[in-house]
Amino acid sequence: MDWLNNTNTVVSIFAGAIAIVTPIWFWLNKRKKSKTIEPKSQNVAARFVTIFEAHGVHRNQIPTFFDHGLTLFHCSTDEELLKHLTNDILKAVTELFAINMEWLQGASEEIYPIHNFYKNPQECQEFLDNLKANNNSLGGYLFSPSKLKNRDNYDAAIVVTEEIGMLNDRAIERLHILGGWVFSYWRSRAYLTACASIALNKDIWLIGKDCDDSWLKTFCAGEELPKYDFDYGGFNFNTSKTWYVDEFIEQPEKYINGVSPEQDDFGLHSAISKWLELEASGYMSIDKYSNRVKIRAQFENFVV
Repeated sequence: MDWLNNTNTVVSIFAGAIAIVTPIWFWLNKRKKSKTIEPKSQNVAARFVTIFEAHGVHRNQIPTFFDHGLTLFHCSTDEELLKHLTNDILKAVTELFAINMEWLQGASEEIYPIHNFYKNPQECQEFLDNLKANNNSLGGYLFSPSKLKNRDNYDAAIVVTEEIGMLNDRAIERLHILGGWVFSYWRSRAYLTACASIALNKDIWLIGKDCDDSWLKTFCAGEELPKYDFDYGGFNFNTSKTWYVDEFIEQPEKYINGVSPEQDDFGLHSAISKWLELEASGYMSIDKYSNRVKIRAQFENFVV
C-alpha cells in the first residue's frame, strides 16, 4: 500500500500548490487588467466619443451633428481625435449635453449635475420655465425603485428629456436629472409629487417607470450614462414596469403606495397632510386635465 500513500502525498502537495498559486494568478491578472483598462477610462477622447454615443450620435456621425471643425478622419480613432480636441470643443460638448466638464476630463465620476428641488417646488418651476424658454421639445420620466430600501438612499428621479437637434430624422436629446428624492420618505414623496405635477402642468409629460435598484442608485447620483438603442432610436433605460404619473399625483391610494408608515402610521398621515398643504399652494393638481376640487376632496376624505 506504500504506492497508494505516496500517490496521496503527491496529490496533496499538488492540490496545495494550486491553492496557493491560484489566488496569486488571479491577483496578478486583475492588476494586469486594471493597468490596461484604467488609462482608457480616463482618456478624454474616449469619454468624448462615449458621451455622444450614449445620446444617440455614433462616432462617425459626430462631424455631421457637432461639426466644430472635426472630420471623419479626426474621429476615426481616439488617438487621432485627441490631437484635435481643444478647450473650446470640450466646453461646447458639456453645454450641448448638459454634463460636467470634470467628468469629461476624467477628474470626476459625476457625469450629470443633479438638480435638487427638495422643499423647493418654486425653484423647480423656474428651472422648467428656463428649459421651455429654449423652445425645444420636452418630455421625460419619473423613475421609482422596483424595491423600496431604507431612507438613506436617493432612489427616485424626475428625468426631463430635451430635444437638441435632429440626425437623419431622429431626435437627439439631452437629459436633466431632478434628484435627491427618497421615495419611501413621506416628506420627500410629497415634494417629488409636487415637482412632477409642475412638469405636467407645463405640458412636460412624464412616463412613470420602475427601475433596477442598483442602476437607479448610480443614475440618481449622476454617475450612470444611459444606453442608447440605435435600432429603436431612443434611450434604453434599465426599467421595467410602466405606470401613470397623473394617477400617482391625484389618487391618494397610489400616491402613498410604498411610503414608510412609521410608528402609528405617522408617515402615511403626514404624506396626505403634506399633499394637501402643497395643493393649497397651487402645486399638486394637474389643472389642465383634472377637477381640482374633486381631487382635493378625495385626499381630505381618504382614510389611511
